[in-house]
Amino acid sequence: FNISVDRFARDMNVYSRVTGALIASVVCLAVVVRASGVVSLEREKHTLDVLLTTPMSSRRILWGKWWGCLLGMRWGWAWVIGIWLLGVASGGVHPLGFFLSIVALGCFAGIFAWIGIWCSVRFKKSLISTMVAIMLTLFL
Repeated sequence: FNISVDRFARDMNVYSRVTGALIASVVCLAVVVRASGVVSLEREKHTLDVLLTTPMSSRRILWGKWWGCLLGMRWGWAWVIGIWLLGVASGGVHPLGFFLSIVALGCFAGIFAWIGIWCSVRFKKSLISTMVAIMLTLFL
């Protein structure tokens, strides 16, 4: 019985690492795609001028859009965290590894969101902004 528990823990380790990494990559790519259109789509829909005339600073607007890009993928984050929690519950993933993976994923997602927002500010068309953001993300 003890051998099967160890084997299950090893199998859950592999499952949570591989599946979690794949889903986390897709969710990070979705963050980049979402972020790459936050300003350029406003420009294309002619709502950017209205947004800029509000009393909020440009920095505050961009921070709000950054948070929106990250929190807009909350179901994807829940999926990844759920897979990793299964790994922790089965003994296949160390709790410290789980915590450090969450921190790393947050760092990557935050950086990728800023890359997408930078591309959205830099390029006028959302299609070009999205393509450049995807290429930069894949390069990184």
